[in-house]
This record gives sequence, C-alpha cells and structure tokens, in this order.
Amino acid sequence: MTSKNFTVVLSATILLSVTSSLAAQAQQSWTFTSDDYSWFGHAAAPAATADEPSIKFRCMAKDADIEAYPGDKKSVSLFQPPDNTLTILVSKHLHPAQAGSGSLVNVSVSVDGQSYGASNLVYLPPEGAFAAHVPTSHPMLRAIKGGRILTLQNTAAGTSLSVPLVGSSKSLNELERFCNSLRRSTPVLPVLPTAGDTDRQAPAVGNLSQGGGSPASSFASGSSNPNESRIAAFGATWFPNTVLEDKEGKRKEFARLVSLALLNWKRDELKNILSNTDAAIRQLAHFPEEQSRQIFLDATGRDEQFLARRLQTTRLNPFEAQRLAEQVRTSLPSLLNTAAPSFPMKVRIYCYINLGEYDFETRSFPFSRSGSSNYDLEACRNLGLVPGVLTVPLSGDPVGNLENFPERLHMEPAQAETLIEALGGNPSAPMYVDAELTAEWKTGGRRGNEFQLNLAAAGPYFLTLPSDLEAPILQMIAQKKPTKEELTARKLSGEDPWDARNPDDQAKLMELALRVGPEHSAPVPIFAEPGKFGRFWVRWSMGQCENDPQSLCPFVPNPVNFRVHEDLKISSDYIIGWHTGGVGSDALSGVGVILPSVEKKYRMPVPVNGNFRRTDVIFEFDLADVFLVEAERFRQPVLMLAGVPKSAGLFLQGGQEPSEWITLPQPAVSLNSILETVPAPSSSATDAPIPDDVELELLGVRPGMPKEAAESMVNANMSVGWAGGYPNLTVAEPFQKGVTAFVSADGRDQIQLIESLDGTGAIQAVARSQFFDGSNSLDSIKELFVENLGEPQVQEKGNQRYRLVWSTGSVSRWSNDNPCVFKVQPSSGVRPQMDAINGQGRVHTMPAHKFTPAIQIGGPLSLKGLEMVSERLETPGIFKDCGQTLVTEILQLSDGILALHGLVDLEGFQR
Repeated sequence: MTSKNFTVVLSATILLSVTSSLAAQAQQSWTFTSDDYSWFGHAAAPAATADEPSIKFRCMAKDADIEAYPGDKKSVSLFQPPDNTLTILVSKHLHPAQAGSGSLVNVSVSVDGQSYGASNLVYLPPEGAFAAHVPTSHPMLRAIKGGRILTLQNTAAGTSLSVPLVGSSKSLNELERFCNSLRRSTPVLPVLPTAGDTDRQAPAVGNLSQGGGSPASSFASGSSNPNESRIAAFGATWFPNTVLEDKEGKRKEFARLVSLALLNWKRDELKNILSNTDAAIRQLAHFPEEQSRQIFLDATGRDEQFLARRLQTTRLNPFEAQRLAEQVRTSLPSLLNTAAPSFPMKVRIYCYINLGEYDFETRSFPFSRSGSSNYDLEACRNLGLVPGVLTVPLSGDPVGNLENFPERLHMEPAQAETLIEALGGNPSAPMYVDAELTAEWKTGGRRGNEFQLNLAAAGPYFLTLPSDLEAPILQMIAQKKPTKEELTARKLSGEDPWDARNPDDQAKLMELALRVGPEHSAPVPIFAEPGKFGRFWVRWSMGQCENDPQSLCPFVPNPVNFRVHEDLKISSDYIIGWHTGGVGSDALSGVGVILPSVEKKYRMPVPVNGNFRRTDVIFEFDLADVFLVEAERFRQPVLMLAGVPKSAGLFLQGGQEPSEWITLPQPAVSLNSILETVPAPSSSATDAPIPDDVELELLGVRPGMPKEAAESMVNANMSVGWAGGYPNLTVAEPFQKGVTAFVSADGRDQIQLIESLDGTGAIQAVARSQFFDGSNSLDSIKELFVENLGEPQVQEKGNQRYRLVWSTGSVSRWSNDNPCVFKVQPSSGVRPQMDAINGQGRVHTMPAHKFTPAIQIGGPLSLKGLEMVSERLETPGIFKDCGQTLVTEILQLSDGILALHGLVDLEGFQR
C-alpha cells in the first residue's frame, strides 16, 4: 500500500468473498475460532451466504513446526510466516479471471472512506484466495478494529467488496493473542478405547515439548526415557478405588524409599543421624520382614511379627533398646547397598486432576471447580513425606513447584466432548508428571541438623485413562514464562505495553526515568522521539465533557491535588494523573501522564444517538519520555510518563477485554519542553510598598473586616448564585469550619472568606478565582489588574502563566526563603454540592476545580483554608515586615484564562 506496502505471501489471513448484502451481515458479528489442531486461528466476518465468511483472518500459532502439521497438507498453504505480520486473502470472486496459481491482482483498501493504499496480492489455490502479508503495525489494521465498513476494490476491474466491522476489534485481538502464543497443548485426541476394549496399547499423542520423542513409544516401558526407571509417588489428591487401591500404603512405601535414599546419600553422617537410640530403632521398619524379625530376635530373644507396623507400640526395656539400636546400625549399610535409590531421585508423580466445567466462550477447561485456584495441582505436590512415616530428620515439605502447568486446557468443543466420553462422563482424570527430588543437608538449625528436599518438575504433564495410569491420552505443557529481562525488552520494543498502574512496571520505569527537581533550571526537551520507551496502557473512564455536553472528553486534567504541573512549569491542561490511592506502589506519591497537546485538542463529538454514558476505557500511548519529579511537598517522587495518545479500547459492562478500539485525535505537538521558566523584568524599579492610596481588596473585602461586613460587600459586588459554609462543602476538611464560599450565578467567579483563628469572626484572608473566556489573553488580563492596582512589586512570567504580587510591605524577592511568600492555586477544598445549589439547575457551568482557589503558605499544615508551616507560625515577629499582600496567578487554560487571587494579612494571622 502507499505508505506501508503489504508483502506478497502469508501468515494471518483475511478471506473475503464478493457477495452480499451489508444489511444482512451487519446484524451479525465477527467471530474468533481455531481449527481442530489448535494450529490455525481465524477471525472471520459474518458470512453473507452459506459459503465462506466474507472476511477471514487466519494465522498460525507461534513456533508451530509447519513440517509437523497434522491435518491435510493439500488443504492449506503451509509456509513460515514473517514475524509480526498478518495476512490478507481476498476471495477469487474479486477477479475470477486471474484465479490461477501465482497470479497477481492489485487491490485497494479503505475503512470508512479513508484510503490505506493498494497492493499486489498473489493467488493461493488451497485457499481459493488472493493473499499478501500485512505488518501488525500497519494503520489499516488499527482502523479495521475501530471502523464501521471495510471496502476492497479491484483497481483493474473496478469490482469492490464492502463488509461491516461489528465485533472485528474483539475477534482480531483474540487472533493476535493466538498468533503470539505457543501452540496450545491440545493435540488431536486419538480414538480412545472404550470400557470393553482389551487392547491396552497406548494411543498416539502429539508431542508439544521441545525435543523428545513421541509418548507412544517412550512410555512403552513405563518411563519417558526407556533407559531410565522412575519411582512412583502419589499426591494427596482423591483417587477412586477402581483406579488406585491402597494409595496411603503406596505413599508410605515412597516415604520409605526416600528415607533410605537420604541415609545412603549422607553415609558420612550416619553415626550422627543414628546416634539417638530411638532414631536408630526406627530404621528397622525398612528391612524385609524376615530380616527385621531376626534382628529383633537377636537383640531381645523374642520373635515378633509385623514389626514395620507394630514397632511404635512394642515395649522394650533400656537394655533391649540399646542392643536393638546397635544391631540396626550394624545391619543398615548392607541394606542401603541393595535397596536405597540414589540422589537425585527420579520420580513420577501421580495425582487426580479436576478439569472443571468446559467453557465454550474460551474453548477450554479451567482446571478448577470454582474460583481461580487449582487446588488439585497444589495437592499434587504433597507426597506424604511427614514425620511418623519418614525415618530421617526433615525440615518440611519439599521446596519447589510443578512448573509450566497450563492455566487452562484449550481444545475445541468436539475434542472436549470426546475427552469427557473417554473419561466416563466425569471431568476428572488421572495425571502424571516426571520430576526430580534433590536434597540438601542443613546444619546448625534450631532443631539440629536436618535434610531439606527440593522438587523440580517442568512438564510435560500427561492425562491418562482411569483404567490405565500408564496409558497417556493427552500431553500438556504451558508456554514458558519469559524472564524479567525478556519482559522488559519486549516492553521497551513496544511488543508488549507497560501497565502504568502495575507496581512492577512502575519500578522498572523509575529506573529508566530522568530525575527532575527544584535544582533543575535548564529546559528539558520532550516528545522528541514518540515510542522511545515503547508504549503503555492506562485504564480510566471516558464520558461527555462537563462544560461541553456535545463532546467526549477522553482526558480530564487534574490540577486539584495533583499539582505536579507547577514543578514541571507547564500548564495543568497538559497533565492527567492521580495520587497514591491509584498508584499501587509505596515508592511513589503519584503517577501521571504528560500530553503533547492540551486536553481540549483530544475531544471528540458525542455519537449521533447522543446517549454516551461514562464507560471504562484502556488508553494506549506511545511512551516518549519518563520523568521522576521530586519536590518538598511529596513524601515520595511522582512518576510522569510523556505519552502520545493513540487509541482507546472501550469495555462493555462486565467485560474483561475491550469490545471495540477507537483511534484518538492526533493534534500537532504544542509542548516541546518542560522546566522552562522565563523571568520577566519587574515593571517596578523598586521593592517599596504600594502607594498609600492603593487599597488591597477582593470584591471590596479586606483583611480585618468583620464577617458580616465582608459578606455584605460580596453580595453588593457579585450576583451570587450559591453560598455555603462548612456543612455544604463537597470536600469538607475539619480545618475549614471558618470558611464561607460564594459562587456567582454565571459560575465564573468564586470567593472565599477565611475567618481569624482568634474567634472574633474577623476576616483574616480572602481567596478569589475568576474565569475569562477564550477571547482574552494572558497579557490582556494582566494589564487589566495592573490598570486597577498599579505596577506590582513582583512580576514573573512562566510557561503560559503570570504571577503578580502587591504588598503594603517591602518585597525584595518572592521565593521560598522569603518569610512572607505564599501561593494561590486551584484546589478541591471548597465546591458547591449539587443539592445545595440555589435556583434552577446548576449555577456554575465550568468544572468546579477550576474555580476553587486555595492559599498555601509554604507547607502541609492546613488551618481554616490556609496551609501553614508550624515553625513559621511559632517564630515571634517573623511576619512583622510582611504587611498585607495580594498574590495573583494568571493561568492559560485550554478554554480560557483563570485568575487566582490570595489576599492575606500574615502578621495579623500570627497574632
């Protein structure tokens, strides 16, 4: 195709037939299936006729050996597909005249009218279709997942085919998972013997492990290796008596052999292990009956039968016990020479596995009765090596797991039915796996010296018939789990996405991150290389915009508590994120995303039906940069991911996988650097106080006013739409009981009156926010305030923001080392509740967090709407030269200008 051409040949397939009525097809959905051999997967469009589906993607499972394909090799084109490709096949009906082996036809592709170019396709006779490879990164595939109609046109003949894409996203995602997984452990089930069959020859079973021969031959001798004998061990699962008689007796026999093997392995410690009289006498249980009777007779003069069972209850006087222990110590070496297995022990573990109820949606057995735990597999590890049966000191159960056991047993319904019939209608089956027991000799422990056993089993696992534990009918092994290094490499390459909320992924991203903090003064470039660190996913929700119901807002900036934009010196409209509650890691105070353009640029029209409820979404981003932001107010750093939004996967209610993927808008990058603050020269040549004739006030309210007078001023100067105090606050903090908030009727102005701590009711501080629409600019709003109050003592210009400071005291600097410094910023502390609003409907039309100012004076201790540092409050006279101070922050938002004001009498506050 024009930008990314297809490659002629195949790997994952689109079969298309030129027929049909789109109206009939649109009533159905795409489906995913796999063949009887779990060799090929298919994502198919609904068929318009009884013939082949109109579109069909087909791929071969990863690492499947094409030479070993068990089906009819004349019915399918077998070839080694290129990595990371799918294959498009177009039905021969698109150009019947060219339907000959090796013939080419040129086909153009479009989705919803958007062209994705054209490519030559080659004809494959077994499929009866024209074919070409498509890279999985090709934009056409992403468009098919999120589109409505796919159209293919023969560029020479002019014939075309259009197919609906309902359900294509889900089925193609399933297909891609199938393509990227090792072939599932579901060989073709043989014709299984019935209860009346007398021929016990093991049926042929497909071999899925790497290397090794066919189980049909290797198990003829009862072992996976004909030259290797294995000791039978039985897990603590239930066995029907018809399958296994006297399971406990067999478990005791296994414990006896393990005891002998350990004693033989540690012969140099026999003197110490058997130094205790009781420990030595217990070994008598290992001798054959006749030999144990003779040893007992020689030591005691009594002939006792069944000593292996009665030894614990046989009474001995001290002299008899000493003689018997010595007789055992003398006789044991010769027994070890003839009867003790060697270490490491080669064992075959048998247990009974419940397959669970067959799941038609996933086409698999879940290996569990309920929930997600495989209790039978856990019990399979319990080999009965417990004190009272074992005659040597042991630290506990063997350490280790049964590795590579599949989470589910995948097979097609026909196979599953055959299997259940072979098992007598019961979804439980005997299973065995070959394993190895190794030992360690631990010294100096709390209980003295003792053995520790280690169990290692890597599969494959074999299901057998209940009638014959040595007749395997099915071989299973899970795909080998990648190492941490392999997982990281796959994520850095973009093959797998990072999960922004996964603690392990967060830890690795922290290692890759550039640390930034207050000491960084030079600008840092950003978004220079999208996808540099791969891609990542974040799960959020998406719905109609609060201030624009005709639009969908994929992202909602969060400058309320998540104020990291201040540390990065960028507008909050570029930031989305959350605090520790959603982080998942104790090493972080927050996680967030930096967008390359402001949030407003990613808004989309609401669907035509206009009824778009908020839904869960997985957003996919190309990861360009990773930062670890450090600041004094954070207990831990904040992880910030610079991501270019690409797509969104929408979930249906209760769904585990996205039902549909949509492509997100791709606006031009408008953020090219962070930490770029450009101080502007102060327009005031002196740090002298403001002139005496200039009064610092907000809506006529000045610090020191009685509360009643201040409220009268607000009502006189604002068209109040809502007023409320502590009981009416959406986020009601205990220290806010002295705060009264007013919101204007148009929702564009908000003011807070903050009372003194001395109980007099006087106003100590005032906070105000004003919203100006997009027809204004930062400079025009700044000039409006300068015109009213005169030139400020401090004027700072940052990235899309101004800070202005007027004070009745001297201001030589406005930094953290100035005791008079404070900030004003957006907050969630004061906000009207929906049911507390006066009048009809909502009185403010903009998101409340943009209109709620908060004053911060250097630290985390919140007192009645003010955040103070207790050390400064407790230092007498520290505010004596501060006077009354007004700080104004002017911020550029995506939809207008926000001005935040804080007016404080710090000296009066301290008094």
